[in-house]
Amino acid sequence: MAAIISQMAANKRAREKGQFRTIIGSDKCVYTLPPFDPCFDPMVHNKYMKALAQRQMYEAHMEANRRREELELLRLQREKSKHQKAMNSLVSGLAILAVGFLAMGALVFYLWVLLWDVP
Repeated sequence: MAAIISQMAANKRAREKGQFRTIIGSDKCVYTLPPFDPCFDPMVHNKYMKALAQRQMYEAHMEANRRREELELLRLQREKSKHQKAMNSLVSGLAILAVGFLAMGALVFYLWVLLWDVP
């Protein structure tokens, strides 16, 4: 650690004296890296990139599942409303029939009373 600090201090002094041809900051690297191998694939060889790709695939999968569930819920709600409308119309039809039968029964009873009382 002390060697690194003394090296940084020596480089700073050399920069201040102007001994370097180009000014290189203390936060810059003076080494150049050779180009990567042509067979290098970050999705295969880099753990971070591989994990990032897997996470993106998982999030896309979860989004597709959420959309599918929303569509299924909407479909079920539509079916439920259709069934409720059908039941409401059936109940109202039955109510009309019941009222009709009651009216017919009252009419028959009224006629029966009229005819029964005839001497």
